[in-house]
Amino acid sequence: MRYQFPYFISIPMVICMILGAYAGGIAFYALPILAFGFMPFADAMAGQSRWPSKKALERITSAQARWYEVALISAGSVTLLALVWGLYVASRWTLTAWELGGLALSVGLITGYSGIVTAHEMMHRDSRAYRLFAWILMSAVIYPHYPVEHVLSHHHKFGTHEDAATARRGETVYAFIPRAIFVGLINALKLRPLPVVAAYICTAIGLAAIYLFLGTHALIFTILQGLFAAFLLEATQYVQHYGLVRRKLPNGRYESPGPELSWDTSNLLTNVNLFNLARHSDHHSFSRRPYYRLRHNDAAPQLPYGYAAMFLVALIPPLWLRMMDRRVDDWNAGLAERRRDGHDAGREPVTPR
Repeated sequence: MRYQFPYFISIPMVICMILGAYAGGIAFYALPILAFGFMPFADAMAGQSRWPSKKALERITSAQARWYEVALISAGSVTLLALVWGLYVASRWTLTAWELGGLALSVGLITGYSGIVTAHEMMHRDSRAYRLFAWILMSAVIYPHYPVEHVLSHHHKFGTHEDAATARRGETVYAFIPRAIFVGLINALKLRPLPVVAAYICTAIGLAAIYLFLGTHALIFTILQGLFAAFLLEATQYVQHYGLVRRKLPNGRYESPGPELSWDTSNLLTNVNLFNLARHSDHHSFSRRPYYRLRHNDAAPQLPYGYAAMFLVALIPPLWLRMMDRRVDDWNAGLAERRRDGHDAGREPVTPR
């Protein structure tokens, strides 16, 4: 998206959530209904955008780049404000279990999409302030090991069976998510044991403080929104690399990764909502490239729909397997043919670390 203002979408999301809460009843679910009932169709109708071209990138001014960064910081800040507001409502309002569930789902949507996607962008930057902000956002969803696992493990191992975040062909989302969580945590503990343990101790202290000062309902709300946010994160990772694997060479090393290992989509609303996360192959090729400079890649396999629709399809395993396994097989067959023709000559093998 060439304009900066659509990336401030987290602000109207929070406003929608607050208005729904004040309306009460079913309106507590207004944001999830919009996200899962309306967004897949709106995403399809909005079509695709392949901006930016190489020339467009050269024309981005420093002032425009600053506004893209302001949008990113705004999304992270609004996410934390939404969580604080949710804690206030859970601890001070008299809510039914139905309403508390709607509040947790709504805030979990914001922390899971806006918050985690912002954290994902920031954890790849050189700025210590950004990386600290990323850790705070991940701790807010009780998932503080993710920056370690994602940056130091996933980005080296994706497309292999050693990677916690690469879904295997035929694996359902319900089998993938527990494996991704458990193996991802183990990987993070192996890579950076002291920081990961310290992060969870700090998170536990935060949860204890919520219970002591705000009560049981606030604690339940915090745990539920964190669980839902983590579910959204891992379901998204399920979609991003499903069934795409690197070749293991006779010497035991893997071929170097390329764009063929990530499912991409240039659906406009998907990328506006998720800071261009769906240009995933370009992100893996240039992990420190700012989101507004990520580009469409024709060399990557393309999803049939945007992320909102693919998430819903993934929740129905027979439908997902029917839709995606054939695409995985067709893509791999075409890739094997291109390899036989020598189109990947010169790629160096690597050993996942």
